[in-house]
Amino acid sequence: MNYVSHRQLYVLRLTITRLAASRGASQLVVGHGQGLGAVIKNLGQTVAVLFTGYDGYLKNGLPGFGILTPVMVVLAIVGALLVFKAKPRTDFDALMLMMLGANLPTVLLISPNHTHLNALTVPALYFAGMALAKLSRVNWRVAGLVVIVVLFGTYAYTYLGPAHTALAAGQNETPLELQTMLTKADDNGAPIYLATNHQQAGGMYTVALFNHPVKPANFKQEAVKSGGGEFIHYYRYGRYHISAQLPKSLPTHAVLIVRRGASLQSAKQAGYHLVKAGCYYQYLER
Repeated sequence: MNYVSHRQLYVLRLTITRLAASRGASQLVVGHGQGLGAVIKNLGQTVAVLFTGYDGYLKNGLPGFGILTPVMVVLAIVGALLVFKAKPRTDFDALMLMMLGANLPTVLLISPNHTHLNALTVPALYFAGMALAKLSRVNWRVAGLVVIVVLFGTYAYTYLGPAHTALAAGQNETPLELQTMLTKADDNGAPIYLATNHQQAGGMYTVALFNHPVKPANFKQEAVKSGGGEFIHYYRYGRYHISAQLPKSLPTHAVLIVRRGASLQSAKQAGYHLVKAGCYYQYLER
């Protein structure tokens, strides 16, 4: 049941959360006039997410790596076919096949992202291992060298091309240099102003939390959210102030982390100077 637009309930120590939007309406690909065509399209998008590692959301990690590496996806498919054809099967083989089958509704009916596809990890690891174990006659030294060369070539191309473009536009993974700057700013003790120069600024609090975890109770007490809805954006909590551009008025003592392309006019007027210039972000102090 989608418990939408009702009051939040507390039963003993359990909470029935009030939902701001229907998850089914936003995540299910069928319904609302959509049928078999949407399911087929969703299957293709799921395969693309598994192979490219990019689901459209900001994440910390390496470009091209999602919940599974591309090679593991291929090995998992091969292993699943080998186990399916094997006679007799062990009870554990059967369990893994059932787990894989239980993922079919998710793969076919729910829009793909790393969270939704997480349940694939366990059977995929098992079947990939079975493929390596059962294909004992394969010359793994040659096959491994070929795979490594292909992977390295593909990774180098995407890292220097599409992945670099995505990083520069803030559309994909967050660069390591941002985490390094956030660590330096956190040690400083001053207020931290993070200017992202893109529309996903309201979701960047997750990057700061990933880098320096905060107790949920403290975050709830400190955070200021922007509106409601399926995804809630937070632009301020604790010492963090997150926005697409720097505010016109800045305090006399703060640390500024500004994505390249964002305006530095207010920082210069307030007397801030550049301490470190990274490939994607700039670090300023006064």
